[in-house]
Amino acid sequence: GDMLSSAGAHKEKGNQHFGRAQYKEAIHEYTAGLEELDFGGKSSSSEHNVLVATLLANRAACKIKIDNHEEALKDCTSCLNIDPKHGKARYRAITCLRKLDRVREAYDMSVEGLALDPSLEDIIKAKQDMQPIIEEMDARRSYVDQHKDLPVYDGFPVRLSYDDANGRHFIAKGPIEPGTLVVRSSPVLAVLEDAYLTTRCNACFMEVNDKSRVCPKCEHAVFCARCADNAQVTSVHKGECAALHMLYTTSQFVIENSRDIRIALRILLLKLKRISPHDGLVEGAAVHDQYSDVLALVSPSVPQDRLVDLVQVASLACAILHMDPEENIDAVSEMVRVLSAFQSNAHELASPVRSENDTWGAALFPTGAILNHSCKPNAVFSIDSDGCLCFYSTRHIEAGEQVYGQYIDVYTPYNERQRSLQSTYEFTCKCQRCSHVGGEPLLEELEGPDRTASEQAEDKALMLRSKANEIVLGPSGERSEEKIALLKEALEVTRGLLNPYHFIVGLIYRSLVGTYFAIKDWANASRYIELLISSYYASLGDDEAPQLLPVEMGRRWHQLAVCRKHLGDEKQAREAQQRALAILTRCMGPNHLDVMMVHDLLKQS
Repeated sequence: GDMLSSAGAHKEKGNQHFGRAQYKEAIHEYTAGLEELDFGGKSSSSEHNVLVATLLANRAACKIKIDNHEEALKDCTSCLNIDPKHGKARYRAITCLRKLDRVREAYDMSVEGLALDPSLEDIIKAKQDMQPIIEEMDARRSYVDQHKDLPVYDGFPVRLSYDDANGRHFIAKGPIEPGTLVVRSSPVLAVLEDAYLTTRCNACFMEVNDKSRVCPKCEHAVFCARCADNAQVTSVHKGECAALHMLYTTSQFVIENSRDIRIALRILLLKLKRISPHDGLVEGAAVHDQYSDVLALVSPSVPQDRLVDLVQVASLACAILHMDPEENIDAVSEMVRVLSAFQSNAHELASPVRSENDTWGAALFPTGAILNHSCKPNAVFSIDSDGCLCFYSTRHIEAGEQVYGQYIDVYTPYNERQRSLQSTYEFTCKCQRCSHVGGEPLLEELEGPDRTASEQAEDKALMLRSKANEIVLGPSGERSEEKIALLKEALEVTRGLLNPYHFIVGLIYRSLVGTYFAIKDWANASRYIELLISSYYASLGDDEAPQLLPVEMGRRWHQLAVCRKHLGDEKQAREAQQRALAILTRCMGPNHLDVMMVHDLLKQS
């Protein structure tokens, strides 16, 4: 009796602490109560068991409040071993499992609980909430089962796989050495930015300088000589030419930026089977995804204001094709879904080495979207001359190891990466690099004795850099002095307060390099490129820097070679170009246009 009474007193004190949101103090009291009962499992005394179960369930509630879901789950499991019908413990266990991304286990636990007691309303609701997720998981597993043995993957060193924790992903069939083409796929949906509609081929995205090749009917599409002679390409454009003409010439449709509407039009034309993805011009092995593969993609939830915009865009696409949006709700809904998937799964089309921050379009490659993110990726993508997405391995990959790409700039420190992934993709990264928080202190190390002053320096430096990046230079470098002054002020703000290799300092170096390069100030561009490269090596490591940031490192070495050549130092220019070529060949392949350009420059020198 004394033991039960004492344990009960600890429970009451714990409840009082819980009510005041003093969760650690509450955990202490509930733990003391369990120790008083000498808890080691189920007892023959029902009164003893009820109190132990209550203490465990209550302690689990506290641990959930402080986001310690692993330990909370252990308490819930212990409680359910004593009392399988304990509704609160089961609901809390379900909550923990969902937080730990173990949704199928959570769902199974809800089914088991309702079999014991069908009246548990919280668990009924939790099961209903999870039902669509489980159906989606089952659909994705079914997709992999149907596609994993297709011959399209025979030419690549990976196989398609699925599990609930990773979703669809690629696994290495055998050891993969650095610089190996892992997978290549053609786009289903591709769109150029408005500014490039008549300067880049609408099929393969290569530059076209011949204005006579602009389509005379819609006047907003151009094709290179190779693509213009391809029957499949011309068939695709024939299907959308009239729609583009109406979009750009009818007053009711005139808009500033047509990108989203052009994507919606292509979605609708694909759905109606008036066009098909033009993969006929692709040479060599490639996975040719279809529109049905796009529908298998998952996208994060869409904010309400963005959802309204997408519905308007989809409705406008219907109107252009003389379809009443209200009578075609299913088509509008599908367009919104695919537009959302495009937003979160598309890859940028760019020439990363030849141009600084010059993105000329985006394309959706369902196969490419299968690769999961890691902040320590083992593969990196580029777009080849056929407009295909190519992933090359950047480090040795063991047989059975998952192949990872990256969704964000992995140069930034842990907290910045997590914030970016959560806001855009709605997940928390638990990759090898993120599991070792604190392994890259130079990226976020504060130097000053006053932490508050250092944090203020971070905020002010980022604000100044953002303000500088908003300045658009004129054709002859107008406003460059204003932009450089802001960036140097940002650097000065960090002096003595942030580590010289802090990621914010590196970001400022990037902006200074871009500005000096644009105005052909080769001496200053060279200076800041050297500082930037040194910063990458110092903060990430000599081996890791070119593996984590291969394209970025290759681009900077190439830029440094260009600067040194203009400054008359041919020997150092050649050495830098050799570094660039070695890094870029491994991450983009020897036949990428940017790699061939660097190779040609090296031959000329």
